[in-house]
Amino acid sequence: MDTEKGEAVTEGEELARAQSKASLAVMMANFPDGGKWAWLSLLGATLIAFSTFGMTNSFGVYQTYYASHQLSASTPSDIAWIGSFQLFCMFSGGTVAGRIFDSYGPKWLLRVGSTMHFLAFILLPECKVYWQFFLCQGVLFGIGIATVFFPSMGCLNHYFLKRRAMAIGIMVGGSSLGGLVLPLFTRMLRSDMANNYFEYYECPVLGIRMVGKNSRLH
Repeated sequence: MDTEKGEAVTEGEELARAQSKASLAVMMANFPDGGKWAWLSLLGATLIAFSTFGMTNSFGVYQTYYASHQLSASTPSDIAWIGSFQLFCMFSGGTVAGRIFDSYGPKWLLRVGSTMHFLAFILLPECKVYWQFFLCQGVLFGIGIATVFFPSMGCLNHYFLKRRAMAIGIMVGGSSLGGLVLPLFTRMLRSDMANNYFEYYECPVLGIRMVGKNSRLH
């Protein structure tokens, strides 16, 4: 009796494995792994990494500027808290953004996050005291990053299977490129403009970039 039960369990397990392999083979055969929308989504995700992680990598430029201008009365440690909390909001916000992405998809996350991203830099030149900078660049911008960066990475998993590692590598490369280009761009604008309003000139660039990304990720 026990032998018959053992054989039945074994047969059931083998059947489950066979069905699992069959369903996996069907999924791999039907996976896009390329095509127009896959490559456009990769381009959009790379641009998102460029303007989100790229901006967080540029915070050293902002810290130096704040220390000699608007926040000269604050300690370097206090100013560094803005950039640190920005990263905290980004990574902790990813847990919420990921759940929303799984349930509803990326479109509204990208729209809301892009708007927050844009508003943060529109409002930044109006900041006068420490808590305003903290809320604007630390909180608003940090949450905005979370709502666009993680959904964009999730989109790649829906378009690439065999080439997934390559796609994510290209996306991550966008953040490194942003970390090289955006500090130079920000420093150039800061040195050429008066009245501490150089952020206004960054807003159209960021806004156009974010609108373009929203049209590519589906």
